[in-house]
Amino acid sequence: MDPISTLKDISALVKKYNDLELMKQIVDLHGEVFELQQDNLRLQRELADLQRSTEAENAMVSRPPLNYYYRADDPVPFCPTCWEHSKKQIHLSPAEPWSGGVRRDCPVCRQTYWEKPTDTSSARRRSRGSVWS
Repeated sequence: MDPISTLKDISALVKKYNDLELMKQIVDLHGEVFELQQDNLRLQRELADLQRSTEAENAMVSRPPLNYYYRADDPVPFCPTCWEHSKKQIHLSPAEPWSGGVRRDCPVCRQTYWEKPTDTSSARRRSRGSVWS
């Protein structure tokens, strides 16, 4: 059932009987139906966006011990800060050794996540003999 086709058929009948008032109402109705179709398309797009968002949210899983977020199809962790605050799926940098520890960084929010804390005692021992002491 196509409302536009039905309106065109009715318009053709009205023209036959030459009823200008009825024709004006048909034209107004045609405009209203067109607006409803535009609203319907907009709402369908919004619904599709919300469904994609919900699917993305359901696909993200937090895993201990570090509580990074992961998707089942992706072994690279996502930034917990970006995901929890704005639902952005931002990959963390690869784990890298840093001052005796291991860390990952988020390229967007600049948060640093330590997977292995720095060894401050060995860092202190190394710095005692440095120029900066």
